[in-house]
Amino acid sequence: MKTLAFILAGLFTSLIFIGVIFRLQHWYMGDLLSIIGVIGFAFISVPVYTYNLYLISKK
Repeated sequence: MKTLAFILAGLFTSLIFIGVIFRLQHWYMGDLLSIIGVIGFAFISVPVYTYNLYLISKK
């Protein structure tokens, strides 16, 4: 579960950075990549990581 949390966080953080680079270069889909990265990080990565911390604290 810990590995999944880190993989998702890295994936969505990469999408945010790639989206920012695309927006700086005025390339197509930069806005969409940034939005997907932020939403994915906020609603998928953070809850998975928080759930992982919860499981660790219960042990």
